[in-house]
Amino acid sequence: MDGKDVHTHEALVALEAAGRAFSLWSTTKPPFRRDIFLKAADILDRRAGECKWYMVQEIGAHAHFTQFNLATAAEILRDVAGRISSALSGIVPVCQEQGTHALVVKEPYGVVLGIAPWDAPYILGIRAVAYALAAGDTCILKGSEFSPRCFWVIGSVFRDAGLRDGCLNVIYHRPEDAAEITTMLIEHPAVKKIDFTGSTVVGSIIAGTAGRNLKPVLRELGSKNNAIMCEDAHLEKAAQQCALGAFLHAGQICMSTERILVHENAIEQFTQKLKKAISATFDDVTANQALAQPAGVNKAYSVAARIETGAVHVNSMSIHDEAGLPHGGAKKSGRGRFNAQAGLDEFLGAKTITFQTEW
Repeated sequence: MDGKDVHTHEALVALEAAGRAFSLWSTTKPPFRRDIFLKAADILDRRAGECKWYMVQEIGAHAHFTQFNLATAAEILRDVAGRISSALSGIVPVCQEQGTHALVVKEPYGVVLGIAPWDAPYILGIRAVAYALAAGDTCILKGSEFSPRCFWVIGSVFRDAGLRDGCLNVIYHRPEDAAEITTMLIEHPAVKKIDFTGSTVVGSIIAGTAGRNLKPVLRELGSKNNAIMCEDAHLEKAAQQCALGAFLHAGQICMSTERILVHENAIEQFTQKLKKAISATFDDVTANQALAQPAGVNKAYSVAARIETGAVHVNSMSIHDEAGLPHGGAKKSGRGRFNAQAGLDEFLGAKTITFQTEW
């Protein structure tokens, strides 16, 4: 869990460590895992100053964005901790024939390879492994070489919280070694699933490599996020939210607003308000200011229901992520979901066991 620049040999060592740790970690009870996650969240809170400074040094993050990252990362850990027991519960279905009984149990996959980018390292790095670890999988976290200290912290926090050796292995490498190391990890028989957050181009390459090896991939990829302005929207507040959604963290967020679709009757007025909003200071702007009047919520929901996308946020900017809500894309923005119950289900497989009591 130390986190270091690696070549193929070192990556293989990390992989073997994860494989050895799986047999023991996968048999630990939910309360044991829960307590580690809760302790990890507390440690992350205590080390917030250190963690924020790493983000400032490595990726030039603004103080507000570092706070959002740390708070959301800790929230993910606590939310996962509260879900572990119920997430691992199986079912007892009723079979068709008399004397036939069945159990459907949930089991971890094995070793999971999580790949996370630099732009929101604590949120994206922790979610790349938290749901898998909670499910009983062991992990390799391949972090970005642009923010190595941030990813090192993730391993350090889990280690200090009591996670056993080999359960989480943090690595990063030189850009020129990316293809060789990533391909080796995906193709290795010990790796059973991959989760990737990053660009659509790289995600398609990873999915292709995994597909040739018949391995599932959770993909949260690049996106083209639209703000849709209905004719009756509150244009001033809408402009504020669009400006925030476009320029928060210099636009380096996968949910950043890239297009604004405005009703033709409001284009000129909205354009002026957007210019004003962009030139203003946003310190006092909150993310929950209403953009549509209450009477327009039904209309907004009707529009949202017809859009083929992973999420629609009514009355707020396109950037929205919290631990209790499934997060992911559609079409070329990816498949699968992080967060909430859906995030845990991604890293558990169902096994059906039947038995006869009459013959």
